[in-house]
Amino acid sequence: MDKLVSHILKNMQTMAHDEVMMGLVALYRRHKEKGFRPDAFRQEAALLSEGESMYAFQLCQVKDTDKKVLHLELLGIILEDDEQSQTIDELEDAPPSKRPRR
Repeated sequence: MDKLVSHILKNMQTMAHDEVMMGLVALYRRHKEKGFRPDAFRQEAALLSEGESMYAFQLCQVKDTDKKVLHLELLGIILEDDEQSQTIDELEDAPPSKRPRR
């Protein structure tokens, strides 16, 4: 259990110092204050994510209790155009590049 907690803390520290993560947090806060527009949010997140896989998080209060539930969803790589968006499974199924690696 100590290793698990240690690993979680290490990853959280890494996230706290990550520029992409901080940019996405600022984006979320700005949209929360000024009104959430999903299309604009998605486009800005695509620019900030720099081609990395993205996750959606939702923290929900359980009705009539003091408990909360955290929902996670892998969104895959978000590109600016919805038609170009790909999940990791689609990327793994893609044929390998013909260019040899150096």
